[in-house]
This record gives sequence, structure tokens and C-alpha cells, in this order.
Amino acid sequence: MNKNNLTEEQLCKFCYNLCVKCNWDNNKIWREAKRNNMITNDIKYNAKVYMEKYLKISKEEIYKKNEFLIPYKFKQMLITYKYIIQILINENTISINEINNSDWIQKHLKLYINYFCYQQCINTNWDKSKIKKIAENLNISIDVLIKNAKMYAIGVLNWSEKEWSTQINYQGQKDPNKYISKNKYTESFNTILALDKEELTKFLEKNENNINSMRATLHSFIISYHNDNYDEIKNIITTKLNNYTREKSKQRKKEKEKNQLNQISSIISDFIKSNESLENYLKKEQINTEKFNKMLSILKDKNKNLYNQYLYKLDELQQNETIELKNTLTELINQLTINKNFNILDYYLMTKHDIKKLKSIANKQLNDQELKLFYIFCNQNKVKELMSKQDIKDLLTTKTIIGSKFDKNNNPIPNTGREITKEEILQIIKYLEDNNIPLYPKIYKIALLKYINNELDIYNKKEKRKVLIK
Repeated sequence: MNKNNLTEEQLCKFCYNLCVKCNWDNNKIWREAKRNNMITNDIKYNAKVYMEKYLKISKEEIYKKNEFLIPYKFKQMLITYKYIIQILINENTISINEINNSDWIQKHLKLYINYFCYQQCINTNWDKSKIKKIAENLNISIDVLIKNAKMYAIGVLNWSEKEWSTQINYQGQKDPNKYISKNKYTESFNTILALDKEELTKFLEKNENNINSMRATLHSFIISYHNDNYDEIKNIITTKLNNYTREKSKQRKKEKEKNQLNQISSIISDFIKSNESLENYLKKEQINTEKFNKMLSILKDKNKNLYNQYLYKLDELQQNETIELKNTLTELINQLTINKNFNILDYYLMTKHDIKKLKSIANKQLNDQELKLFYIFCNQNKVKELMSKQDIKDLLTTKTIIGSKFDKNNNPIPNTGREITKEEILQIIKYLEDNNIPLYPKIYKIALLKYINNELDIYNKKEKRKVLIK
């Protein structure tokens, strides 16, 4: 596949369809990636972009495919450290919701694992024989446990390599917390302890991106400065952080609902003013149906008056459509009676309604003779699939010659027919689209023949005949 010839949407859609084809199976996706000369993680990323940006699927729904969305190295991390993760969940250090959030896993989980490993070293007073037993119980090697502890000590507590070497090689020292005082959030924790709610909120808003890291380093701060009041200080800081995140979550939820209410109110108001069906309106405005229905439930709870206007509009449209369909059916039978050449293109030039809708009322409205005439027309004009982009491309790359004369062997005689140009093909397609006529192959062929016979002006948009509502 030549990725350079694809737009962003086409590439993302290709990756999404590939993942659907593989039923989101990582091994199958890997094989497809190899076959298409692509990288597995790139395919997954593009598929995720397509779901979020183009299909408008909520993050909550995407997270249901969490195992698929997590890059391979993070998926391996979940497997390698599953016992540590379970302990962290049991201790309420992390939550199930966080573990089900691929973004959170990639940003924060390793920090918690590193801190946990570091804490095991602290608790054993850096005794390697004890650390080894703990590692065995966690189903990891002692080297892995110590490596994670080192990442925490150097990356978070700012130890030097020399300090780490001294600590890890010193057995049974009197002060196992010798270097803990270098916690880079010491000043932040002291600020949290000192501030009241209003000032604390302002401070945490400025440092919101560091809250998860603060939680992971809280233990080392307390044992360095408040070990005698460990439980009390931990409770104060944890409560303040929890209260802030809880309030922020509520605030964001309210703001989201408010924005959605304003959005759906505007959509519904515009829809009520329009004369289009709901389906056509959503399609025209490129509004995702699933997202629309979710927001509609908010409108139902928060603005019943506008919601009732919406229901009234739907009922009005339904009544009008029923009348229009009856009149359209009557007009169709009339045309079929007086015009033997009446075809499916003529039908869609006459009305905006899909012929399939007429079937729902035909049995009730027509007599036996009319019903027979109607179903003969339907059977003669059966259509299955709309023309695809590839179908149109094939039309443009293949010569189309109309009206050729044939020799005795029934072979076309060169230069006796009329070749249809690319411009004419595109104009016929544009004409059908401008008149909201579905682009079925059968309808295109009828339009082409009518054009060749000077029965169709493809350069002028034809106004559909309005079937009057009586």
C-alpha cells in the first residue's frame, strides 16, 4: 500500500478497517502490519484517531478496547507487574478505572510501579536476601525490582549514581531513609498542609499535572519530615488531594453537560426551523447520530419545553411525510399508466422519497391492478449498492463508446460510435448528486442514455416536482 497517496482520513480509515478485519487481534494486526510494510503501533494509533475524530466514538467506548489500544510494551508491563498492580489496587493506591484507561497507563503506571519497588527496598532495609524473596513473591527477578527502585530514586528523588551505589551496596545500615529528603515535591506538600480550601484550590489548579506524581511520592515525604505523625499527615494531605480531584471532576462534568446542553439546544432549534427530516438534517450538518442521541437525553432532563417542541416537530414531519408518500404513490401510478417509458430516474426527479418507503403504504392504498403495476415497476428497478469511488474511477479510466455500428460478425466498427468524455461522466454524476438522486449504477446508465439522446440537460439543476399536500 502506498501511504503517501492517502489523506489522513483515508489512512486512519484503512488502519481502522484493518483492525476490524483482524477482530482487534494483536497477532493478526502484527501480521497485517508486516504485509503492508507498516508498524503495528502506527496502525493502532491511526485506528484510534479514526474512531475519535471521524466516527466520533467516545473515549469511554474506545477504552473498552483498552487491551488493543495499549502499545505492546505497556501491555507487556501489565503482564510483568500484574501482582504489583493488584496490590496497588487492593491498597487503593490506584483504581480500576485508571487501569482501564490506556492514556493513564502510559503516563502514570510506571511511576507507581517504580515507587512500589523502591518502597520494598526501604522496608527491607536494603537487605538483598529479603528483596529477593519479595521479588519471587511478585513473580519478577530481583534485578527487575532493584532496577525499578533505582529509576524512582534517581528520577524522582534526584539521587546521584554515587548515592544509589552507596545505598544499594550497604547492608543493615542504621538509617535506611538517608537520602529520602530529596523529594522534589517537599515544598508542594508543605504548601498543601499550610493552605486553606480557597488558596489550596488555586495552588492545585496550577500544579494539577503533578498530582499523580505527588501521590506516588507522599510516603517518602512523610517519613522524612513527619514520621512521628505519619497517619495524621498522610490523612490530611490525601484528603485535601482527594477533595480537590473530586470537586474538579464534578465541575468538569457540569461544564461538559452545560456545553452539551447549549450544543443540543442550538441543534434542535435549527432543526425545528428547518423543513428537513431529522435524518437528512443530521447528515447535512454532519452530526454523529450516537452523539446526538446522548445529548438529546440531556435536553430531555434540562429543557423539557424545547424537548417537547422537538417531539411535536417530529410528529408534524411524520404526518406530512405520510401525506406526501400517499400523493407520491398516486402520482407514480398515474405516470406508470400514461407513460410506458417512465423509469427509476424519472421517479427520483419527481420526488425526494426513497421508493422503498412507498411499499409500506402501497398495500393499503392501491387496488389490485395498481398494486400489480407498482410491484412490476419496483422489480424492474431493483437496486442494490450505490456506486463506489472505485466504480467511478473505473468509469473514468475505461473508454465508454455509445452508438457504434457493428459488422457482419457483430464486432463494433471503429470510429462509428460516440465516446463519452471524462468531463461528461463527471457532469452526469454531479447532476445526479445536485438533484439528490441516489447514485446507483442503473440510474447512471439511464442518465447517460437520456443525455446522449438529448433528453436530459445535465448542466442545469432540475427542480423536483412538488407533490402537493392535500
